[in-house]
Parts: sequence; structure tokens; C-alpha cells
Amino acid sequence: MKTKNSLFLFPLISLFFYCSGPKNNLENTQPFTDSAKTEKLTPESPKTLDTLIETPETEKPIINSEFQLVIVDSVLIQNTGILSLLAIHPTKDLFLIMEGVMGEKLLIYNRKGEVLDELKKPKDAPDGYGGVCSGATFSGDAIFVQGLQGIYEFDFQLNLKNKYPKPFLGNTIMAAGDNIAHAKLQGNNGLLLFTGSAKNNHPKNSPLHFEEFNSLEWLDLQKKELKPILPLLPNSYLLQAKSSFNNYMTYFKVKGSRLIYCYNLEPSIYTANLSQNPIKPTRIPLPIKDFIYDKGYPFGSQKEIEDRITLPGSIKGIYKADDMDLIVYNKGLEKDRFPEGVQDRYELRKEVNRRNPEYWILYSKTGEFSEEKPIGSQYKIVRSDANGRIWAIQNVDNLDLEPEGFIIYELALK
Repeated sequence: MKTKNSLFLFPLISLFFYCSGPKNNLENTQPFTDSAKTEKLTPESPKTLDTLIETPETEKPIINSEFQLVIVDSVLIQNTGILSLLAIHPTKDLFLIMEGVMGEKLLIYNRKGEVLDELKKPKDAPDGYGGVCSGATFSGDAIFVQGLQGIYEFDFQLNLKNKYPKPFLGNTIMAAGDNIAHAKLQGNNGLLLFTGSAKNNHPKNSPLHFEEFNSLEWLDLQKKELKPILPLLPNSYLLQAKSSFNNYMTYFKVKGSRLIYCYNLEPSIYTANLSQNPIKPTRIPLPIKDFIYDKGYPFGSQKEIEDRITLPGSIKGIYKADDMDLIVYNKGLEKDRFPEGVQDRYELRKEVNRRNPEYWILYSKTGEFSEEKPIGSQYKIVRSDANGRIWAIQNVDNLDLEPEGFIIYELALK
């Protein structure tokens, strides 16, 4: 069974079951728009989002539909372990990779696939990184790694320089897309992070968990303090649904003072100017048809688990593609299209992914969208660097033989 070198096989997200919702608690809808912000679901309301979601009245402008994602280069790493690509240096072409399901080792490779440095430490070692790493970024002459217990600063030889504790630990989230980036907040240098929690101490089945939700955290490197920022907008889906959600993520990209971010459960993007005080995000619905919304489960209850489920759609990440934003997503899978009779978990995941493919769409700085296009089965997009280069890893689900190694693809718009 081929499980090696798949995209992030950490148990929290490696299986699509972890994105499941409660029984009969999802429906196929049209994109959620700002015009719905005055309509709200209550626990007594029927389980429908018809009053919340409607199709935009006008079509969005379309970018040149001839754009294609093409492979322009590749890097072969002769390592058949379970590897995760954490970060790429934008000019030196260094690749920071985590090896092992539990993050047993960090390695730096060059473009020739050669190991330059490696770090293997027990997760409780004082100069280690706490085990599993959910993301990393190259910044100046430093590497910042997000681990289970905090943020760790290394030099390029993987010597530990600083550790910054995380007050809201939550679950370490393993996924494609960035969850840590260098940024200036109102003129101050630091890091922007998604740490895998809502940055409050309320349980996820409490309305207060979402009313006091913060989308990201800001790390002041001088003060070594993490500060929650960006509460949910009143018209965001996580507030409007009036339901509990166990599995949510915030994806984001930063370029200069411009921040773009999104939530995996909502087909919208948000843009903000980090130099503003206060920060005032703008919500922009994505022109995605037939997106299946996760409607969560009632406050005060627990989520039901079932074997055959309707899978909600999901935004999978935001990436920089030259001077545009590239959004990756899938639309979800209706319950009647869920595979039956497949007992092997790996084969079941493979078949579900085939029936629920990923798409990409572009968003320009002038506010235009491209038409959506399927990503295909050759690779999985996982990162983009500060120069707007897109990076993917080989999708081993469709190989007949064991992979020869870990293949990283550089992609470009043509």
C-alpha cells in the first residue's frame, strides 16, 4: 500500500473522515454573499441555509481564461520516508522538510536534492522544536518553525536561537498552505500565525467560542508576545451559521502590508491592510458553484460520527502566483456519491479524492477572478514563496509502483 510521501499524513487531517459533519446536516448551496448578513440561523431554525446564501446578482469580471498551471522544474529527493515540505527560500532555493509522522527530523535540502543540514532531537529537548511542525518560513537569516509548544527560531544550520511560547496551544494543524509568515503589523516587525485554535478558552460547542473567535495571532519578536487579532466579521459564515464546528482553519498570505486570508469552511476571501489601526478586513465571495457547506452541529451537543457521510467543500489554501492570488478548493461530495464497499482506508481516501477533485481559481489585484480549473491528479499544491513561485509535491495516490523518492514541482502560470 502506497502511503509514503503523501501530503502530510499526520492523523489530524490525513484522512478525509476528520472533516465530516453530523448526520443530515449539510446541503448543496450557491455561494454565500454579503447580502445575507442580516439573516441568521438560530438553534430553533430549520436546518437550511437558504436564507443565508444566494447567488450574486452580477457576474464577476473574468481574468484571461487561457492561464494554465505548468511544471517548469522539479527536485528529486532520494528519501522514501514520510516527508512534508514546510518552506522554500525564495532566492537561495533551500527546501525545509520535516521527516516522520511525528516530526522526528528537520532537514534542509538544496535544489540538487542534497542534504545540507539536519536536526533530530527528542521533542522535549531544550534545543529541539517540540516534535511535529505545522509550518515554517524563511525570514532574513532565520528560519521560524511552528511546533506543538511554540515558535522556534533557527539559523540556516538549524541551531536554535529563540523560542516563543504559544498561550493557546489547540491542535497542531498539518495542511498545505501557509500558517506562519513574516509581516509588519502597523509598522512593527513580527510574525503572523495560525496556531490551530480560535484563541479563546471556550469549548467549540459554545457560541462564545465563535463570538470571541480570532482568526490569526501576531507575534511581537521584541516582546516575545503572541496577540490574537482579526475577530470574525459579522457576515462571516462561522458566525452566521449559528452552529459549532470542530475543524476550521485560517489560510493566509502576506505581501507588504496586504493580507489575504480565508477560512476552509467558507468560499470567500478576506483582504486587509496590516498598516491600518484598527485593521478593517473586506469580505469577497468566491464565484464557486455547487459548494457544499458544512452546517456544523447544534451548540451544547457533540458531533455525530458516521461511516458514510456527506463531505463539505473546503478551501485548501491561498498562494501567491506572480502578482495574483491562487485559491485551491474542492466542492465536497454528496452522500449518495460516497464510495460504498471499500474497506481499505487508503483506497477509500483515494476514491473519495477522485470523486471530489481540487480546483484552482485566480484573483487579481484589480478584483477580477479567473474561471475555475481542475488541478489534476499529478501533484498537490502545498506552498508558494515570497517571489510568487508555486510549489507542489507528487501525488502518489495514482502511482502503480512505490515512488522513487520525494518529488517537488515548481509550477508557473503560462
